[in-house]
Amino acid sequence: MKIEECVKKRLKKTLSVLLVAALLLPTLPVFACTELYAGSSVTEDGKIWFGRSEDYGADYAKQFYVTPAGAHKAGEAYQGCYGFTWTFTHDSYAYTAFQDDSSNGVCPDCGGEHAHTPYQAAGTNEKGVSMTATETLYPSSAATESDPFTDEGIEEAELTTIVLSEAASAREALELLTGIYDTVGANAGAGVLIADREESWYIENLSGTQYVAVKLNADMLLLEPNVAIIGRIDLDDKENVVASDGLIAAAKASGTFVGDEAENVIDYASSFEANRLSEKGSQFRRLVAGLASLNSAYDYTLDTLKPELFSISNIDENGKIVKPYTNIRADGLLSREDIFDLYATPSIGKSANLETHVFSLDANAALETSVVEWVAMGNACYSVFVPYYPILTTDVLDAYKVGAPSLDPAETQPESGVWFGGDGEYVVFPENWAESYYWSFELLSHIASESEANAAVIDACFEKVQSEINSDWETLQKTVAEAADKQAAATEGSKALAQKAFSAAQQLLTAFGYLQQAGSPLNAPNAPITRELLCAALWQSAGKPVVNYALPFADVSQDGAYTEAIRWAASEKLVGGVGDGKFLPNDALTREQLAVILYRYAQNLGKDVSVGEDTNILSYSDMLQWSEWAVPALQWAVGSGVLSEKDGGVLDAWGSVTQAEAAAVLAKFN
Repeated sequence: MKIEECVKKRLKKTLSVLLVAALLLPTLPVFACTELYAGSSVTEDGKIWFGRSEDYGADYAKQFYVTPAGAHKAGEAYQGCYGFTWTFTHDSYAYTAFQDDSSNGVCPDCGGEHAHTPYQAAGTNEKGVSMTATETLYPSSAATESDPFTDEGIEEAELTTIVLSEAASAREALELLTGIYDTVGANAGAGVLIADREESWYIENLSGTQYVAVKLNADMLLLEPNVAIIGRIDLDDKENVVASDGLIAAAKASGTFVGDEAENVIDYASSFEANRLSEKGSQFRRLVAGLASLNSAYDYTLDTLKPELFSISNIDENGKIVKPYTNIRADGLLSREDIFDLYATPSIGKSANLETHVFSLDANAALETSVVEWVAMGNACYSVFVPYYPILTTDVLDAYKVGAPSLDPAETQPESGVWFGGDGEYVVFPENWAESYYWSFELLSHIASESEANAAVIDACFEKVQSEINSDWETLQKTVAEAADKQAAATEGSKALAQKAFSAAQQLLTAFGYLQQAGSPLNAPNAPITRELLCAALWQSAGKPVVNYALPFADVSQDGAYTEAIRWAASEKLVGGVGDGKFLPNDALTREQLAVILYRYAQNLGKDVSVGEDTNILSYSDMLQWSEWAVPALQWAVGSGVLSEKDGGVLDAWGSVTQAEAAAVLAKFN
């Protein structure tokens, strides 16, 4: 796949994606995960689909790997991030997992140096139990005053580690988790989803020891953006509801009980949760965006969005117990692409995404192939979902596992390496970022946020790669079904798919100037591009032709590193002198100078340069600052999409150009 093919693709996502990404790019923690569950009756293929975007903030390194069976031994004591401890009851099961990168020996969450696996987030174990944990939930102060969180309680940092190591079924996982809540309690509020081929459960806790778990049926469609969604529940429904003892009493003790005690009914969210929905809140924005993605008729405001739409209940309009439901309705059976698109929806897909995982469960398949886990790293708007058979998978691509922990922001501009930012706060990428799957995709998220044109290139490329991977997956499923060694076939097959996505990311990063192509002169992304470097880059792209042309520039040596490139560019009339027989090879180029050189080169190549003739230059507030001789070139560059405007409706014609920016412009030009 060539980058040129990607550039030709049409931009799919709107500018609102870019605006959201730009607003959320700073590395401030953002607890903004979004969870979806679609039962088998509401999906196109008749399978259960569920997933979650894990959000914390941009540039917070995540790893993906397989925890081997027996990683924890029976009787082993485990100390979590905070006060929770656990003694394993048997040798642990194998399972897939994501983890916050603590490869430097220090946990980025708690600062501890003891052996533990912080925030493993999601996965599937060898018994077919899949879970995503967690959606952070926010209780009312009154609820936690009467039933406080406990220092020794389980926290989301440990949930996946304990449950997937220990539980052989979703029911067992439910009993394990609620048993922990009953004994040592919880350290924080959370929403957890656990499923296997037999049943699915969604559990919420909003105080130290009180919780409700609801069994999810085939008709269930739920969306949870860090908002408690378990609403009016009749606790007498023992088949579909598991709740803590004294739940109503605890709510009454806090003075927040909503329900009917005589009927054993409680509105759990209203009784225990703080009001988190506001027009400026991330929860409201993600809920509205997710609902609109599921059903184009949904267009809610804060006044019109009522909890009855998205909350889970098991009580019908006549007060009778029914199977748990929400009132969310998709405008058709949901496909895999619909679910991926939801996670690329602005407000849900954003720079704060660490990773996004989506599971599909097939109740009719053999256990080993009953679960497919789709994994995307970084911003889901600019990433690729790669599929795995997690029960069969014994290893993943090494790039997922590379240790490259996040670095603290720098107060002064770094002199080298890859960095973003300004005004005394610079995001600095680790030295080995290019080896890391997470950091490579994270860097592309930064690049996409810089301009609509950058985003178009990245989006079109990944759209093509996703299509190829989807097709390859159909072939891989058949290969695994026929293989004598299914583990090897599944493991190596998904490694190859991940490598395809990773290679595409690295191709893009090379085109944008952040990875050095063999012999490329553009190897310092944040440094300015000079006159000689642009000549060298164009000469290389032209195949390094040898020309017989006398150099007229006294300040260009006859045996310099870029002499032949300058000779070629001068022979092509792409560049000229600046007077007094000088070329000034080390002078930095301005944006208008870059546009003029590329305009001339486009004419030499026979490209249609009339595309910019209708460009309305009056729409740029800095138009009067453009050099007159550069106007036709700037019109062409903007009209063809080679050059993009900057914030504030300016073209910044006299502004400088970094090597990374120049590489991006050349990628669009090519």
